[in-house]
Amino acid sequence: MKSLKEYTLFFVLLVMISMLFPIRTFSQWQSASTGLQGGAITVIALDGNNIFAGTESSGIYFSNNNGLSWTLVNNGLTNLAIHALTISGSNVYAGTAAGLFHSNNLGTSWTAVNTGLVGNCIWSLASAGNKVFAGSDGFSYCSIDTGASWTIINNGFYCSRYGSLVVADTILYAGTQSPGAIHRTSINGGPWVSLNDSIPWASSSSGNRVAVYQDEVYGLAGGNLFYSNNTGLSWTHINSNRPSYVHVTEIAVLDSNIYEAGPNGVYYSHDRGQTWLCRNNGLADTNLYSIAVSANYLFVGSVSKGLFRSADQGDTWLSISNGIEASSISGLACHGDTLMASAYYDGLYYSANNGSTWTALTNTSMGNHGTISAHGNSFFNTTMAALYRTTDYGANWSAVLTPDPTNPVVSVAFHDSSTFAGLLNGVLHSTDNGDSWGSIPGGTGPEFVTDMCFCGNTIFTGGAMGPVYRNIDCNTTWVNVTSNIIASSISCMAAIGDTVFVGTYQGIARSDNFGSYWVPGSLGLPYYQINCMLVRGQRLYAGTDGGIYYTDDYGNTWLPFNSGLPTAQVLSLSFNEDYLFAGTLGRSIWRYPLQTAETSEITQQTSLPVFPNPATDYLSVDYRGKAAHYVVSGIDGKTILNGEFSKPGIHSIRIKDLKNGMYILRIQDQEKQISEKFIKTK
Repeated sequence: MKSLKEYTLFFVLLVMISMLFPIRTFSQWQSASTGLQGGAITVIALDGNNIFAGTESSGIYFSNNNGLSWTLVNNGLTNLAIHALTISGSNVYAGTAAGLFHSNNLGTSWTAVNTGLVGNCIWSLASAGNKVFAGSDGFSYCSIDTGASWTIINNGFYCSRYGSLVVADTILYAGTQSPGAIHRTSINGGPWVSLNDSIPWASSSSGNRVAVYQDEVYGLAGGNLFYSNNTGLSWTHINSNRPSYVHVTEIAVLDSNIYEAGPNGVYYSHDRGQTWLCRNNGLADTNLYSIAVSANYLFVGSVSKGLFRSADQGDTWLSISNGIEASSISGLACHGDTLMASAYYDGLYYSANNGSTWTALTNTSMGNHGTISAHGNSFFNTTMAALYRTTDYGANWSAVLTPDPTNPVVSVAFHDSSTFAGLLNGVLHSTDNGDSWGSIPGGTGPEFVTDMCFCGNTIFTGGAMGPVYRNIDCNTTWVNVTSNIIASSISCMAAIGDTVFVGTYQGIARSDNFGSYWVPGSLGLPYYQINCMLVRGQRLYAGTDGGIYYTDDYGNTWLPFNSGLPTAQVLSLSFNEDYLFAGTLGRSIWRYPLQTAETSEITQQTSLPVFPNPATDYLSVDYRGKAAHYVVSGIDGKTILNGEFSKPGIHSIRIKDLKNGMYILRIQDQEKQISEKFIKTK
């Protein structure tokens, strides 16, 4: 047995080693969504206390306690837009916008099961014993081997979409679109039979749904509910007493209780449609996507606030979205530690602690929310009706710009002390923080201005319809400088010095000559749909459909910046002194600690990654040490190029004029020298 003295000596040696050779620590993205729980729940599947909730763009959440807590279960899913779910014994099936997936371990892992499918967009699922049925755009399928293979069961019938599938005993019912109808067939095969004879709205409806309870069949067509007790041979209209303005998209039935859900919330009938009661008490969002019912609970999924549960047939509702972070954040803005976020369908949120917690701003009456921007301690929010401003962190909002309804505000930007509003047609300019506005002259110019950026006194605008315009000093003629940009729509813009970057749905274009000519600025980016861009110092960040990427050399090379960030479309970016913030589609808000990031880049670097290698025009160098001097020499040791790296990052060295051959790059700082060989080719 070792003595205490030996253990003490061993511990001291470990401490000394750790001081001499510090361990490199990496920052990563952290969830910053507390208070933002919820999101769009498109489908709910129940099995005892187990619940699977499919979302619009976040994948699948699982609960084993009737929704009191949730776990994200996306392992193996390659598409996160969930349209349908069904449970068959220990097997769970998920229909997505790009394929069908199967799990036999409560969603812990998923496997794609698409063999035999013609259309990969799956809209509906149902199961009976060992048979699973799927509906896509135009085709219906059956599998008897847990999805390993699928057989088309259209049997001569074609529709543009199978929107709903339900099994009752040995009958498979389908709510279809184009032609809109309710059909049935045997689960053992056979022709589809139309059941539309006594449903006058079915043929013109695109949202037909079917629900069954024992031998009762309920059909939803054109927002009207029908009942049949003879497998659909005849129908009775049963919701004529419900208010005509109520729009219904989903139905659920248990015993004699019928529940309807849609944009107006929940309506309930206990007497087969003779009377209807609105049941929205406790629903924070009455715009509903989905509904499901069990012996003990009624569940609904909303467009923005996640899930709700009722234990008293809808009399009262309890939010059960703890752990569901599926909000979509279209805008982010910072002023010090204060942040504001704009969420799709869900309004504005406020954080006073760098995103650690969020509070909904419920005292606003601004309607739909677009972009959110900060200028000093003022926050601006664009809507289709007006541009709003708050100077007290959201306590009060005032409309500072109310244009003609045919020419709404689309975007807002700031330069020095000026505020600019991009409209459907034109740009307005304010020098008093939005109290008064004037138009920018110059004749025919910007259209549908989605974003703006500035190079000195020159303003550039980008439009959703494509053109990029330029105006010098805000008082000259607008000039179309779209030139050779290969894109039909501009999503975002940014500038570093005199270099302008334009983000499109086909990549990034860059101009170093005020828009006279554009070159590709996204070479190496694996995703070409650019949703947002952000400049911090000399670094440019791009939010794409596949995460965040950055460049330190004006777009010549791009590197991923996604450690810890979930797979998601990044819609918005912002930063302050402490954090970089990202708003995503369906995965809420994330933050990255900048101070830790900068500190971790200064390390005891012992290797020198260079790429590409061989290289032609530029050599990128991943140097993470202190300020240093670099030298490029030939194999004979003669110096050919030299320069300085002032800070950690990805640096670019121009080697275009070097002759073909092998070279050595050496980097020397105050503490060490490291080197790497590279090859120059044409």
